[in-house]
Amino acid sequence: MPNHWIWLPKDIYPQHQTTKFDHMIDKSSTTFVVAEFTKTYIFNRKIASVSITFSADTEVQLFCNEQPIATGPAAVGGDFFGNGKARQWYYASQTSFVPHESELTFFARVKMCPSRMFDYSMGHGGFMLDATVTFADGSQETITTDSTWLVRKNGAYVKPCCYDGRIAPDAYVFAEEICDIWNATIAPIPVREEKEVTVGRISLNPGEEIQKEFDLDLIYAGLIHLKSQGAGTVCCALTMKEISEDRAIHEDVVLQGQDEYRSFHLDSAGHISVTFQNLSDQPCIIDISLITTYYPITVDAKTTLSDPDLETVLEVCKSTLKYCRQTIHLDSPRHCEPLACTGDYYIEALMTAFSFGDMRLAEFDITRTAELLRHNDGRMFHTTYSLIWVRMLYDVYMFSGNFALLQNCQDALNLLLARFATYVGKSGIIENPPDYMFVDWIYLDDFSMHHPPRALGQTVLNMFYYMALDYAQRIYGLLGHSEASDRCDMRKRSLQTAINTLLYVVTRCWILDALIKCHTNIRAKIGLDLHTFFRTHKDLMSVDMRGKGDTFL
Repeated sequence: MPNHWIWLPKDIYPQHQTTKFDHMIDKSSTTFVVAEFTKTYIFNRKIASVSITFSADTEVQLFCNEQPIATGPAAVGGDFFGNGKARQWYYASQTSFVPHESELTFFARVKMCPSRMFDYSMGHGGFMLDATVTFADGSQETITTDSTWLVRKNGAYVKPCCYDGRIAPDAYVFAEEICDIWNATIAPIPVREEKEVTVGRISLNPGEEIQKEFDLDLIYAGLIHLKSQGAGTVCCALTMKEISEDRAIHEDVVLQGQDEYRSFHLDSAGHISVTFQNLSDQPCIIDISLITTYYPITVDAKTTLSDPDLETVLEVCKSTLKYCRQTIHLDSPRHCEPLACTGDYYIEALMTAFSFGDMRLAEFDITRTAELLRHNDGRMFHTTYSLIWVRMLYDVYMFSGNFALLQNCQDALNLLLARFATYVGKSGIIENPPDYMFVDWIYLDDFSMHHPPRALGQTVLNMFYYMALDYAQRIYGLLGHSEASDRCDMRKRSLQTAINTLLYVVTRCWILDALIKCHTNIRAKIGLDLHTFFRTHKDLMSVDMRGKGDTFL
């Protein structure tokens, strides 16, 4: 990737150069800023098409000739581990469009500063764009960001979810070319699609305040978009809920005159509450909409059942999946967890296979998870979920047939299995992992199965390990690595024997924790509730919550 990155000139904006690497380490950081870039290119011949490659740190809204082109870049992914330092990987996105003019005016609005869990930065603001312009006569011309582009700070974007249109943007100055610290690779997925959903229009008399509730026909994922027609100042408070839950997202916006606000904050909303107050002596009209965003859909499968209610359930599930498919799979467009939650994304990948068929996003999630494993020596925050990744890798390959997926992830698989081999004790089962999570969100007698104690999580983790060895054996076999495949088979058989010996009570058909099984008085104690039992056997609660050199957040 050429070194065509630009940013606010440091001699004018020394305080807006660097930022934190992620949102989870330091939530009090004040490095948030929005920079706007523009450049006009005038040609003397008709343009047939324009292909662009673009990226930004951390998020960009890209326009050409006042029309939205794309948002991006594709997300890094990330985990709850390994934060507070720059990732070694970053992405650029590609798209193309056909303009209707013989000139191109690019405009990019770039947010610097991670503000969501899935936001990751290289620590410095930046924007890059390379474009190939193809003309009707077949000739081409290349354009790129450089020091001839103009840039300004838009101070109206005060902080995430807060906009004050009374703050005028700074005057444009020439951008500064900066060192390429991103080395961005091209994301193997298309840019997201956008569709504007009209929410409503509110007319305000001078000095009037209006409160109104809007119920949408579906729960959408998108960005709030406001436009004002008037001469004065209108204060806007918006609350987005999916239905009627207590947890909601709030955005505070002040529109000044003929103003427009487009949020950077992706949210899921089925209900929007607004309070608008016209502070001026002039009437004003506010148009409210939601710019929905989602991974593009080229095939939409329809499942027909004898029960129409079940069909409705399937359609709701498919709609939910649609809006969870952004530049990464999300657990939800509100919570927006990073790629740490492999269990969620494995399920979404399987749903995609029979709903939309396009497995490229799932493949990209797998390769980005491989980057996480490389980044942290085979360790991921959710210990069980790192094992689910092995099965996800195999199953997505079986759906897509993309053999390169297996090849590109082999080294990450090696790291993962090497790490888990160190957790196996003399008994033949996993005895010394950093934790036993994640199992479930439920509580058993006040014990969380998110972070279960050893006595509630050891068996589960060993079962996941058996599954991972089973699918790793298949993967190595497909790759032609017979020695690695045989080694997984040997470890799997050894683990199977240990599980059957230590964790299974034949007379009661119970699968138990190894240490519970080893207690001679287990049958006398098994009738007690779990809380009482563990209080009398505190050794069963032991677990190293730190791991080797890692710290939980």
